[in-house]
Amino acid sequence: MSAVEAPGPVTDPAEVDPAWLTAALHAASGGAEVVGVERERIGTGLVGQCVRFTLTWDRPGAGPAAVVGKFPSPDPKSRERGRTGGEYLREVRFYQRLAGRAGLRLPRCHLAVLDEATCDFTLLLDDLAPAVQGDQMAGCSPEQSADALAQAALLHAAYWSDPVLDEEPCLQRVPGYAEGLGQFLTAVWPGFLAEYADALPPGGVRLGERFVRALPVWAAQDSAPRCLVHGDFRVDNMMFGPDGVTVVDWQTIQRGAAAADVSYFLGASLTVDDRRAHEDALLRGYHARLRAAGVTDRGIDELRADYRRCALFGVVMTVAASMLVSTDERGRRMFATMAERHFTHALDVGAEAFLE
Repeated sequence: MSAVEAPGPVTDPAEVDPAWLTAALHAASGGAEVVGVERERIGTGLVGQCVRFTLTWDRPGAGPAAVVGKFPSPDPKSRERGRTGGEYLREVRFYQRLAGRAGLRLPRCHLAVLDEATCDFTLLLDDLAPAVQGDQMAGCSPEQSADALAQAALLHAAYWSDPVLDEEPCLQRVPGYAEGLGQFLTAVWPGFLAEYADALPPGGVRLGERFVRALPVWAAQDSAPRCLVHGDFRVDNMMFGPDGVTVVDWQTIQRGAAAADVSYFLGASLTVDDRRAHEDALLRGYHARLRAAGVTDRGIDELRADYRRCALFGVVMTVAASMLVSTDERGRRMFATMAERHFTHALDVGAEAFLE
């Protein structure tokens, strides 16, 4: 392999050696060579794994001091989910085809490669240190929330009602998607209750039982304009640094309603008390940012209705994700936190009205 050839994907970070990194970072280093590498597992991802590579160059300062590689999960269950569920494919396609005009703050992507037959992939991104990953359980402040929603507004505006989204196969929903999702959630609901019922607020069990049966009815009421949405827009997928919030983990991109990201974020990433105190001001701030970015066809009252309906998107994500991936003790506490916050959010905003 010559120094100018783009390397193919690797699935094991231990296989990443100086020659592979030299090829992957050729454009960023002007042809310099990596002569040493140190590895450190970082992040809390359940479907993929991230490793920081600290680099030694043959010419000091020729290339980045460190980069972050993202690889398939080493856990067989989570890895199979990433392959069959399309998460690996979507993230690679995002960096290959959509990130360039997405408008928001992103890490520089040096390499995004995928094996089309197996969906094995490798991403190589700039290391964002000293930025630190958000903590889903701790949540974030109202000020950090405003910054995150400003980034969301830029993303949504960049692809608002854009027909290019219709041309991306990985963003398309198969016929009968809502019915199939409802059947899946109905099937896993007993297992979810067995694991997380103690985290649900009063009325949460009734809400969930009603929702999993009525999911197609709920989905049919989504008439909002389409845009590119992150699909898992929460603080665990954000890096907080001196320049503000940088959004990462693009495995769940969708063609959907902007309020799906907004409602999911506010429902998940603030404590219940903080959300109740600040959500309307944060929603109005997001709407103002959206208008400033050129989107003028969705009024604040329409956005509020979208926001209320999309509160149930957090319920979907909580139940589905907690039953689909292998998890550790931190993962269980994270899903319990999500259950408490998202079910409370849906009850607070009267999202049950969209099940009729």
